[in-house]
Amino acid sequence: MTRDQAKRYIKEKLPEYLAETHRDQRRDGKFPCPFHNDTEESPNMCYDKRRNKVHCFRCGADEDIFSLIGKDRGLSDPKEIFNWAYEHYNITIDKPTGNMKPRGHKEMKQNQPETEQSIPDNYPKQEERDKDFNYQAYFKKVQAQIAQTDYPTAKRGLSEAVIKKYKLGYDPHYKVKNSDTGQWEEWRALIIPTGEKSFTARNTDPDAQDKERIRKKGASVLFNEEALKKAKSPIVIVEGEIDALSVIEAGGEAVGLGSLANYRKLIDAVEKTKPSQCLILSLDNDPPGKAKTEELARELSRMKIQYYVFNVAGNWHDPNEALIKDREAFITRISNLVNIDNEQINLEQEAYKTASNFHYLANFIDGVDTTFIPTGFQQLDNILGGGLYEGLYIVGADPSMGKTAFALQIADQIAQTGQDVLIICLEMSRNEMIARTLSRLASIYIHTKKLDNMIKPMTSRDITTRSRYNSYSEEDKRALSKVIADYEQFAQHIYIREGLEEIKASDIRDLVRKHILFTGNKPVVIVDYLQILYPDDPRASDKSKIDTSVLQLKHISRDFQIPVLAISSLNRASYEEELTFQAFKESGAIEYGSDVLIGLFYDGENKEARKEEKKKSERRIKLVILKNRYGGIGEEVVYTFYAQYGCFEEENSNNKNTK
Repeated sequence: MTRDQAKRYIKEKLPEYLAETHRDQRRDGKFPCPFHNDTEESPNMCYDKRRNKVHCFRCGADEDIFSLIGKDRGLSDPKEIFNWAYEHYNITIDKPTGNMKPRGHKEMKQNQPETEQSIPDNYPKQEERDKDFNYQAYFKKVQAQIAQTDYPTAKRGLSEAVIKKYKLGYDPHYKVKNSDTGQWEEWRALIIPTGEKSFTARNTDPDAQDKERIRKKGASVLFNEEALKKAKSPIVIVEGEIDALSVIEAGGEAVGLGSLANYRKLIDAVEKTKPSQCLILSLDNDPPGKAKTEELARELSRMKIQYYVFNVAGNWHDPNEALIKDREAFITRISNLVNIDNEQINLEQEAYKTASNFHYLANFIDGVDTTFIPTGFQQLDNILGGGLYEGLYIVGADPSMGKTAFALQIADQIAQTGQDVLIICLEMSRNEMIARTLSRLASIYIHTKKLDNMIKPMTSRDITTRSRYNSYSEEDKRALSKVIADYEQFAQHIYIREGLEEIKASDIRDLVRKHILFTGNKPVVIVDYLQILYPDDPRASDKSKIDTSVLQLKHISRDFQIPVLAISSLNRASYEEELTFQAFKESGAIEYGSDVLIGLFYDGENKEARKEEKKKSERRIKLVILKNRYGGIGEEVVYTFYAQYGCFEEENSNNKNTK
């Protein structure tokens, strides 16, 4: 057998190797991943029997037995890895015949010299045996011979301009060794340079078998990797060099893996370059291509790289076949990708996945199951039909009215039911948010236990300032400890993302995706606040920025089927006035994009009365429903807002208060 056959033989030994290293002893089938700092307590790697690989759900490593051996044994040189495997599994490669036989076989002949008949004295021999082979001279030679074949134009649909730009060449006497027979053959080969010291040779014989159609020489590299740095439009990720050239022929940008095994090289390149353009994943339209697309998507999500899964080949197997069979349609698809906005791609992808009525038909047959999540405010829940449903809820109020405190209290009350809440806080730190919760819980505890005269008020500032905390009595400290213990009962369901860096609405999608992936739970999302989300395009107008953010948040709620509650600021001219749609800053998108629009304002008959209410430590706040896609509008709830402690209390909470 050949060396390739020996490799295939060893790959099938992966289950045996896992048993040897005791990686098959866990009941759940998972074991620590050696490719990152995995732990015994929560291992993330498992054996994929279908693909005969090991896969890590944390770092995305997807490896065969050779990669695992190299990592386990501290070997980086492929030759060293293969030699270890050959010795470990008692395998010897018979060089003259290529036969693989157990050591000690009577017919095995070691150190048999190569003959002039077995190895020709032309280019392949030099490439394999001479490390100083002059690639550039060879490229120049084969490029001069490209006119001897019409294969790239007539058979692959490539123009002379693309052929010249990417320096394709032709070798009518390219020597290769048949992987089955071990005999040397001569190809009429298209030569595609992939690097300074690497290329792909493609057999132009139409009758050639797939496994005798392509050979790689030199370093294993991505084709057109420079596009990751220089591209001005979305970059299509394809499998082969011909596919990448086909996309380029149609006016797009493309990077070719060379083979599916090179996907790690793409991940490494992307991680290094951080391309500004969206990546379009369009591997071959077959099971291996689809499986690898899923792996790439997981890795890109982990790295927060914008990507879009889109089959540019349409109904054809790959981009080159699409170019050949329906050139006009293929060029149109590529043109549409080139001109589309990156974020629009992501939004359209997620929306399109659920566009078919077939996706929903089963639910209608069995009965639609629409669930809600109570906010913990009885009257508000009554108005909203039980609580929060899938959709975009926007809460607007004047500065210092307590809109953040209101949203945080809703978050805590939801978490107390065991429901996860993901808070995107762009103005306050995690410590400030926790302190606010503890202050509110402390005020409720002191009031309900009638300890007002015995315990000091605990504002959020009191809790976060050590000097003030040190002045507490022992009874004060016991009360705070009790409150912290109560908070610990539901704090595991509160996830806070601080605004320590620029956060875009598109980043929130990735956070939600990760939360569902890592916890298995769909969160309620709270965004504080809408107007300071970082825009995708800093040059856009304020209105355009808000429009985009509202649209993205709405898509997040629909695509993940979760409630999204966003806080909004108001126009300065509307301060202390009764709320209307026009009071919301950049109100157009908010009015039309929200499912439920909620306003908070100081209760009072007129502007002067509302000004007086603002000065009080215990303020009456009126909540009004300005828009409700699923119910009535104009309904109101009146709250007492204890500003010092960030606590809202419904008045007449046992009765529905409607206007």
